[in-house]
Amino acid sequence: MKQFVKALCQNSPAFEYLKIFFPKLSEAKVKTGIFVSPQIKKLMTSKEFPELLKVHEKQAWLSLKAVIHGFLGNKKGANYKELISKMLDNFKVMGCRISLEVHMLNAHLDQFKDNLGHIQKNKETLSSRYDEL
Repeated sequence: MKQFVKALCQNSPAFEYLKIFFPKLSEAKVKTGIFVSPQIKKLMTSKEFPELLKVHEKQAWLSLKAVIHGFLGNKKGANYKELISKMLDNFKVMGCRISLEVHMLNAHLDQFKDNLGHIQKNKETLSSRYDEL
Protein backbone atom coordinates (compact mmCIF):
# COMPACT_ATOMS: atom_id res chain seq x y z
CA MET A 1 0.00 0.00 0.00
CA LYS A 2 2.77 2.39 0.98
CA GLN A 3 4.68 2.00 -2.29
CA PHE A 4 1.48 2.26 -4.31
CA VAL A 5 0.51 5.62 -2.77
CA LYS A 6 4.05 6.97 -3.05
CA ALA A 7 4.01 6.20 -6.80
CA LEU A 8 0.79 8.19 -7.37
CA CYS A 9 1.19 11.66 -8.84
CA GLN A 10 0.63 14.03 -5.92
CA ASN A 11 -1.62 16.36 -7.88
CA SER A 12 -3.73 13.59 -9.40
CA PRO A 13 -7.44 13.26 -8.59
CA ALA A 14 -6.78 9.91 -6.88
CA PHE A 15 -4.20 11.43 -4.53
CA GLU A 16 -6.50 14.36 -3.74
CA TYR A 17 -9.26 11.85 -3.02
CA LEU A 18 -7.04 10.18 -0.41
CA LYS A 19 -6.58 13.49 1.40
CA ILE A 20 -10.36 14.05 1.44
CA PHE A 21 -11.16 10.40 2.27
CA PHE A 22 -8.92 10.54 5.36
CA PRO A 23 -9.43 14.10 6.68
CA LYS A 24 -7.88 13.38 10.10
CA LEU A 25 -4.71 11.97 8.54
CA SER A 26 -1.88 14.46 8.08
CA GLU A 27 -0.82 15.31 4.55
CA ALA A 28 2.67 13.99 5.33
CA LYS A 29 1.24 10.56 6.20
CA VAL A 30 -0.82 10.50 3.02
CA LYS A 31 2.21 11.51 0.92
CA THR A 32 4.34 8.76 2.41
CA GLY A 33 1.53 6.18 2.26
CA ILE A 34 1.36 5.51 5.98
CA PHE A 35 -1.98 3.86 6.68
CA VAL A 36 -3.14 1.44 9.36
CA SER A 37 -5.24 -1.66 8.78
CA PRO A 38 -8.70 -0.08 9.35
CA GLN A 39 -7.87 2.73 6.91
CA ILE A 40 -6.68 0.26 4.27
CA LYS A 41 -9.85 -1.80 4.72
CA LYS A 42 -11.98 1.33 4.38
CA LEU A 43 -10.18 2.34 1.17
CA MET A 44 -10.54 -1.19 -0.23
CA THR A 45 -14.32 -0.83 -0.05
CA SER A 46 -14.37 2.56 -1.78
CA LYS A 47 -15.99 2.50 -5.21
CA GLU A 48 -14.87 6.02 -6.12
CA PHE A 49 -11.12 5.58 -5.62
CA PRO A 50 -10.47 3.06 -8.45
CA GLU A 51 -12.46 5.23 -10.86
CA LEU A 52 -10.02 8.11 -10.28
CA LEU A 53 -6.96 6.04 -11.16
CA LYS A 54 -5.25 5.89 -14.56
CA VAL A 55 -5.36 2.55 -16.38
CA HIS A 56 -1.98 1.26 -15.17
CA GLU A 57 -2.66 2.55 -11.64
CA LYS A 58 -6.03 0.81 -11.58
CA GLN A 59 -4.44 -2.47 -12.66
CA ALA A 60 -1.89 -2.15 -9.85
CA TRP A 61 -4.66 -1.28 -7.36
CA LEU A 62 -6.80 -4.25 -8.36
CA SER A 63 -3.83 -6.61 -8.16
CA LEU A 64 -2.96 -5.23 -4.69
CA LYS A 65 -6.55 -5.89 -3.58
CA ALA A 66 -6.34 -9.40 -5.02
CA VAL A 67 -3.16 -10.12 -3.03
CA ILE A 68 -4.70 -8.76 0.16
CA HIS A 69 -7.78 -10.96 -0.25
CA GLY A 70 -6.14 -14.01 -1.86
CA PHE A 71 -2.91 -14.23 0.12
CA LEU A 72 -2.87 -12.02 3.22
CA GLY A 73 -6.36 -12.95 4.39
CA ASN A 74 -7.58 -15.93 6.39
CA LYS A 75 -7.28 -18.31 3.45
CA LYS A 76 -4.40 -18.48 1.01
CA GLY A 77 -5.83 -18.82 -2.49
CA ALA A 78 -4.67 -21.62 -4.78
CA ASN A 79 -3.36 -19.02 -7.25
CA TYR A 80 -1.45 -16.91 -4.70
CA LYS A 81 1.84 -17.13 -6.63
CA GLU A 82 0.14 -15.79 -9.75
CA LEU A 83 -1.52 -12.99 -7.76
CA ILE A 84 1.77 -11.82 -6.28
CA SER A 85 3.61 -12.06 -9.59
CA LYS A 86 0.90 -10.03 -11.31
CA MET A 87 0.98 -7.41 -8.54
CA LEU A 88 4.76 -7.06 -8.82
CA ASP A 89 4.52 -6.68 -12.60
CA ASN A 90 1.80 -4.04 -12.28
CA PHE A 91 3.77 -2.18 -9.62
CA LYS A 92 6.82 -2.10 -11.92
CA VAL A 93 4.72 -0.64 -14.75
CA MET A 94 3.40 1.98 -12.35
CA GLY A 95 6.91 2.87 -11.23
CA CYS A 96 6.61 1.68 -7.64
CA ARG A 97 9.74 1.00 -5.69
CA ILE A 98 9.64 -2.53 -4.42
CA SER A 99 10.68 -2.77 -0.77
CA LEU A 100 13.02 -5.40 0.61
CA GLU A 101 10.07 -6.98 2.44
CA VAL A 102 8.21 -7.53 -0.83
CA HIS A 103 11.30 -9.05 -2.45
CA MET A 104 11.62 -11.39 0.54
CA LEU A 105 7.93 -12.24 0.29
CA ASN A 106 8.34 -13.14 -3.37
CA ALA A 107 11.48 -15.21 -2.73
CA HIS A 108 9.97 -17.23 0.13
CA LEU A 109 6.32 -17.66 -0.90
CA ASP A 110 6.21 -21.37 -0.15
CA GLN A 111 7.12 -20.85 3.50
CA PHE A 112 4.06 -18.78 4.44
CA LYS A 113 1.26 -20.43 6.36
CA ASP A 114 -2.17 -20.89 4.77
CA ASN A 115 -3.97 -18.66 7.29
CA LEU A 116 -1.95 -15.42 7.50
CA GLY A 117 -5.03 -13.37 8.38
CA HIS A 118 -5.77 -15.54 11.41
CA ILE A 119 -2.16 -15.26 12.58
CA GLN A 120 -2.30 -11.47 12.20
CA LYS A 121 -5.53 -11.28 14.23
CA ASN A 122 -3.93 -13.35 16.99
CA LYS A 123 -0.94 -11.01 16.98
CA GLU A 124 -3.24 -7.98 17.30
CA THR A 125 -5.08 -9.65 20.18
CA LEU A 126 -1.82 -10.37 21.99
CA SER A 127 -0.61 -6.83 21.37
CA SER A 128 -3.79 -5.36 22.86
CA ARG A 129 -3.45 -7.64 25.90
CA TYR A 130 0.11 -6.43 26.47
CA ASP A 131 -1.03 -2.84 26.13
CA GLU A 132 -3.63 -3.41 28.84
CA LEU A 133 -0.96 -4.66 31.25
